[in-house]
Amino acid sequence: MKLRLKSASKISGFNSRRKRDKLTYVLKARWTMPCKTVYEKEGTGVWIVCTGDVTAADVLQVKEALYKPEQLGKLCYQIWDFTSADKINLTSDDLQACAVLDGHAFKSNCRQVRALVGSKEVFHGLDRLFTIYTEVWSANRIRTFETISDARAWIDSVTAP
Repeated sequence: MKLRLKSASKISGFNSRRKRDKLTYVLKARWTMPCKTVYEKEGTGVWIVCTGDVTAADVLQVKEALYKPEQLGKLCYQIWDFTSADKINLTSDDLQACAVLDGHAFKSNCRQVRALVGSKEVFHGLDRLFTIYTEVWSANRIRTFETISDARAWIDSVTAP
């Protein structure tokens, strides 16, 4: 949901540009979701599309929703699509926390695979670091791709019965 602030200058106390810009920033941060979740194949797969600046809070919010007991048992794959992301703001500690969370989910459902999709410019090596953490803490299958079609082809090959 995006809010228009055309009339913000008419609101008492918002006469200066700085205050309007600050209000715009707060509203954008509050009302736009950088990661949108699309369930596929009757809930056995999920495609997470991330746009703009992605934070650890955004990623963890999606993971918490995915790893609810009623969803976790049937989930076979995740595609994390960062092709429209401007920047990924995660630290190595954030990546480690995500990998540990994935590890707990993997213990409940060892069929899961994950694909990360995005450019090297967006990932800045975070994909490699996350892959290492994933190998250590969750032991599930994860790969990085530059296109969605390559990721889907891989997922089809490893999840085929």
